[in-house]
Amino acid sequence: MMRFQQIFWLVKKELRSASRARWLMLGFVIGPLLTWGFQAFIQGFIVQSAASGGLTVYITNEDEGNFGSELQQLIVDSRSELNLGATIKISSSEGLNMVDEGNLTVWVLIPPDFTFNLTKEQRTTLIVYVDSSSIQASSTAHRIELYAKSIIDVYQQELHIEEKAIREEVTFGLILVTFLIPFVTVMAPAPFVAESFAGERERKTLESLVALPMKRLAILLGKFLSALVMVAIYGISTIAGMVLYNEIIGVLAGDSASLVASEYTINLSVMPLIGVSVALLSLCSVAIGIVISCIAKDQKTAASYIQMILMVPTMLVGVLAFTGNLQTLSGVLGIIVRMIPFSHAILFINGVLIYQAPVVDLIINIVYLLGTTIVFLGIGAKLFQRENLIR
Repeated sequence: MMRFQQIFWLVKKELRSASRARWLMLGFVIGPLLTWGFQAFIQGFIVQSAASGGLTVYITNEDEGNFGSELQQLIVDSRSELNLGATIKISSSEGLNMVDEGNLTVWVLIPPDFTFNLTKEQRTTLIVYVDSSSIQASSTAHRIELYAKSIIDVYQQELHIEEKAIREEVTFGLILVTFLIPFVTVMAPAPFVAESFAGERERKTLESLVALPMKRLAILLGKFLSALVMVAIYGISTIAGMVLYNEIIGVLAGDSASLVASEYTINLSVMPLIGVSVALLSLCSVAIGIVISCIAKDQKTAASYIQMILMVPTMLVGVLAFTGNLQTLSGVLGIIVRMIPFSHAILFINGVLIYQAPVVDLIINIVYLLGTTIVFLGIGAKLFQRENLIR
């Protein structure tokens, strides 16, 4: 009971000390809001311009009946109304080659049985190839699909749209989550951890702390829990920043671009998953930061080391995740990436949301992050000895 009270006292002491550092608290609370708000304004203007259209659309008509030819001509004639760029007629073989090469963004394919199915079964299918990684292409394809359905509706028939992705469909909002969340979570505890350990050594207040009737493990645990409380504050502000980001995107996109905005906003239903990832990342980054702060001579050195050691691998993993799929990395690069603890948070998020990874793989991601945390906390406990800290 006494040990718990001592730890609780130390946690309150650390939080009071942090609350007196106004710039530190301001950064924890305002930082995420400014980050997400600034990103939302930039992305909002991109969404606004992307919704304007003007893309080249390729059209292929393989149907021998009247309806296929009529629909093709109506799309070409309504180019201005649909806000399209050029409309180019190509053969199906040309279209397939361009899909393989990634040289087109929207391709409308009217299949051979378009008229036959419409007259015999009162329903038919229109195939639309779209580069779903392009917000402008998705918006253009959607306008064409709605227009085609309105034409077929005149005949009281049903049009089914078979949309095929030219590239793997991953929304920008999801990319943003997998890139930005690990980075800000890893870097958030750096100032506090540096001040909590190296800062006390620099101010010569560590001697009085270790002189208290508390075991070094209890002191370490108290500081560790204090850092997690600060990270929790940062995490709550980050969630608020995401909500703000969605609201700004929605306002800037407007009603005409509501469908477009959905590609760039963050699905808030994934917050529990993000929360788990943030918690695991926080544990790991704080544990690593403690070890670095115990080794550093002063607060500035500790902050510099923490930022350098944590930022470089996090940026490496983030860039790789932003430009490709970490799950497919192999060879030496794949081994290096998987050795970086923070990569497992991204692998965990992507494995659940995109790639339906096996449960075993997800468990490995969690165990690796927790194992890294335990190892570094053990190293920190060994370093946290009076003869090594009182200098």
